Amino acid sequence: MTVYVFNNPRSETVDYLESRVGDYPPGTVIDTSVPTSLTAPHVQVAWDGSPGGVQQVETAAIRVTAWTPKGKETQAAAVASLAHKHLLEMATATIWRTTPGAGRLPGVDPDSGLPYCTVTVNADVRPV
Repeated sequence: MTVYVFNNPRSETVDYLESRVGDYPPGTVIDTSVPTSLTAPHVQVAWDGSPGGVQQVETAAIRVTAWTPKGKETQAAAVASLAHKHLLEMATATIWRTTPGAGRLPGVDPDSGLPYCTVTVNADVRPV
């Protein structure tokens, strides 16, 4: 039996979204960290595991959370929508297809007071 190995789809997603950073509001940061304070939007990319797949394809759950400065709830939803659009168009060397997951899920972090909006996609990942 052949055993397949897969790259981390989170780093591929960060690189893909960073290549489109010019579409986002000025100063937007795209990475994997959770912001504690900010003055411009922050797009956080997470990999929530791989709940499905077959031998040659792994399906990874990718979550993107758009954080914005306090009082900018509408901007969080707009940035999340743009990220979702980009994720659904994503095709890279590692990720060959994405399908919609959860739509926009807005909120305000109770500790920091920062507004956020989360979206998810399911990404089909090729083996290395």
